[in-house]
Amino acid sequence: MPQPGEWTQDRLAAALSGPHPSLLRRMRAGVALLGNAEEPPGSCVLVVDDPSVRRLTDLPREHRVRFLEDVDLLGEAVHNVCRRHAPGFGWVDLEIRGGGDLLAASVRPRYLLEGGARGTHDDLRAELLAELDVIDAAGRADYPAQHVYGSRPTRRSV
Repeated sequence: MPQPGEWTQDRLAAALSGPHPSLLRRMRAGVALLGNAEEPPGSCVLVVDDPSVRRLTDLPREHRVRFLEDVDLLGEAVHNVCRRHAPGFGWVDLEIRGGGDLLAASVRPRYLLEGGARGTHDDLRAELLAELDVIDAAGRADYPAQHVYGSRPTRRSV
């Protein structure tokens, strides 16, 4: 297990074992980490849980779907929390990056107004965790994707 302070040498191992200072939550197909201090509050990254995976297509289809569901879940939680905290909040950008050290997806809130972000990552940590739990408990199969600019859509009957 990496010692505190050594987490920068092996981000994934440190996050999976727990001492990573930015660890938000273990997800189904990876770990969610809070963004760096220079990123807007609420920024997160989802890192796949297998260090050998470099591209989304390296994952077996079932694991790939779980990873994409985790990206959706994290993006929606960031959207909901940032919308409550910053009147200048606009939308969330999602970006999946592969081909480097490991597969990761960035979740980054965007603000319509200069200085629209309020607080710090740590200020939002507890609320992001609670929001992830609420959305996850609603069930991924019947929970519709949230519109970026609009209000929460109603559930569709299946």
